[in-house]
Amino acid sequence: MVITGEEKFDGQSLGGKVPVGISRLAKQYDVPVILFAGKIDGDRVVIEEENIQALIPIVDAPMTLDEAMEQGPTLLKKAVERTVRLIGFGKRMRG
Repeated sequence: MVITGEEKFDGQSLGGKVPVGISRLAKQYDVPVILFAGKIDGDRVVIEEENIQALIPIVDAPMTLDEAMEQGPTLLKKAVERTVRLIGFGKRMRG
């Protein structure tokens, strides 16, 4: 699995920003990608055609851009922890 991130995921992201480039490269090796983003514009959660299995926002409550930027590392850590727990839960349910 590859984990990558971007400040803002939007229509321009699919046009060749680095995280999508990474996901395209990982797809060649059949490696799934999870992308964390500070902000997601649009209604996409999964972009399978680009090998992005999960698109996860890190902001977990209403806040200003300045607050989100200031709390970025903490917000990212919490989002990763939630995601890891969810992956673990999924594995337990399958097995």
